[in-house]
Amino acid sequence: MSDVEPLRVPDFTERLLLAADEARMNAAQVRDGLRAIGVETGEKSIYKLFNGTIKNPTTATLAGLGKVLGTDVRWFCEPDDDGSLYRALSSHWALQRRVDDMTEGPERD
Repeated sequence: MSDVEPLRVPDFTERLLLAADEARMNAAQVRDGLRAIGVETGEKSIYKLFNGTIKNPTTATLAGLGKVLGTDVRWFCEPDDDGSLYRALSSHWALQRRVDDMTEGPERD
């Protein structure tokens, strides 16, 4: 038998904090970034994401976090109960389309 402990996958809040730290952004800056790309977030809801009260954000919020923090949106997806990342990874494409739709507007002169 091995004395190696099983790998622990960080929860959503831990992954959010790691991504924000890497981007050198605080909760208010992330909230402002989300609003700038059209993802509405309440005054207190961003802090609830950062403190772990909200653990299951909307698809739009996930897509926006990926865009604002410069992180592949798959970073925020949860693995399946059986440990498979298949569904989390395949959902990336739907989320990425959502990001593209939110950030691409009509061309401006």
